Parts: sequence; structure tokens; C-alpha cells
Amino acid sequence: MFLKREGKPVNTPNLFNDLLDFFPDMIHSVDDKGQIISFNRTALDLLGYTAEEFAGLHFRRFYAPEVLEAVEKGFVEVKQTGEKSVETLFVAKDGTRIPVEQRTVVICDEQGGFVQTFTISRDIRKLKEMQEGMLHAGRLAAIGELAAGVVHDINNPLTAASLANSML
Repeated sequence: MFLKREGKPVNTPNLFNDLLDFFPDMIHSVDDKGQIISFNRTALDLLGYTAEEFAGLHFRRFYAPEVLEAVEKGFVEVKQTGEKSVETLFVAKDGTRIPVEQRTVVICDEQGGFVQTFTISRDIRKLKEMQEGMLHAGRLAAIGELAAGVVHDINNPLTAASLANSML
């Protein structure tokens, strides 16, 4: 069995690693200290780092400053509970802010001790843009309804005045 990658066949012994590497969502793992110990190509593409730059970074490095406190608490919590799903905010190397949906699970040793995390992060910028568009459309619809109501409320007295004027 072969996986076609960049025009070259890849044999099955490396299939799982290749699938992770070309998975459309960012995948990364951190150790107990929060250092990046593994990642896929999408992580590099999404955040704009080279493999050499990204390897060994602390996870704090690619989160937005306003979410760092929650991220630190979440890291402690995930080590205790074993899993966590959140929506958070990354900052790429070039400063681009990237909203992501993130799911983290813990990998433990035979005694149940923490070894590392396994996290999948999905870029949700398009979803956020659609949500903003829907909110904007909803606001425009509300303004239209308000305008129609105002016109109706003004039209009723004008109709009565016009009728009274024609009777005079």
C-alpha cells in the first residue's frame, strides 16, 4: 500500500507518521515542562516557523498574550483530567492572530504518570468570518425591521391627518 506524497510513493511502515505530517490540522505534543517535542508540517505552515525554530519552543510562545493565563491553567487541568477541548487564539511568527479550536489528550506511562500531550488544533478563521457575516446580516435585518416599524408608526397619524384634511 502506498500514500502519494509530493509525487513520490511512501510505503506503509511510515504511513502513520506521514498521515500525521500531512493532516490538515495542526498537531503538536509538549512535555511536562511545556516544550514542543513533536509537531506536523501543518503546525509549521500555520504558525510560520521552520522545523528548527519550532522544535523545543515553549507552548506559550504561540498563544496570544490575552489567553496565556487561561492556557497555563488549562495545561495544569489537562494533566489532571486527561483531556480538554477549548477555543483559543494563536499568534503566528509574523503576528497574524489565528483563532483555533483545540483538543488535547494526555499520554501517560504504565503507572499513569504524565508523559506528554497530544493536541490537534483546527484553524477556524473562515468559520469566524462567516459568524461575523451572519451577525452583520442580522444587525442589518434588525435595522430594516426597525425602519419599517417607524415608517408604519409615522404613516398611521399621517393617514388620519390626511383624511381629516380631505374632509375639511
